[in-house]
Amino acid sequence: METDTASCIKNHIKSVQRKLSVLIKELQNRLENHDRSKLEDELWYWEFMDQEPKYPYGSKEYFSKIKRNKMVFKMHYKKNRHHPEHFMNGINDMNLIDIMEMLCDWISYKDDISITDAVEVIEKQSRRFGFSDELKNILLNTLFEYFAKLRMPSEEHSVPMLNEEIPMAL
Repeated sequence: METDTASCIKNHIKSVQRKLSVLIKELQNRLENHDRSKLEDELWYWEFMDQEPKYPYGSKEYFSKIKRNKMVFKMHYKKNRHHPEHFMNGINDMNLIDIMEMLCDWISYKDDISITDAVEVIEKQSRRFGFSDELKNILLNTLFEYFAKLRMPSEEHSVPMLNEEIPMAL
């Protein structure tokens, strides 16, 4: 026989699961559509910029390239809410899903990023955007807790993703 306490706990669990499923669906949407605008109406601009070397993320040359191509980046930021520049008030207008995608974007600028380089990116970007120490620590904790696992050979960390072939236009 189930007690009232057990019933309340089960109802609470179901309520949390429903709310988490909303977040999971949005994360799946971000997984499937991250930076799609680069493959659509922005492709020509990115191809033009790629004639120039790819500078280290966060370097003076990197920011100089952004400044020279500010129209392209402005267009990209406008269409992609995982960039603080998308919002009038930067990070203060972002939500947790935006921040999660932003972190993944930062630490994916190269496939084989080391934890040390990823920490440096988080440190530099946190200063650049004026993040609080609390937010910077949350980003670092997330890096250490979850993304260090990407270095471990294991199928248990994989999730269903897009097919190998990403269509040019949706």
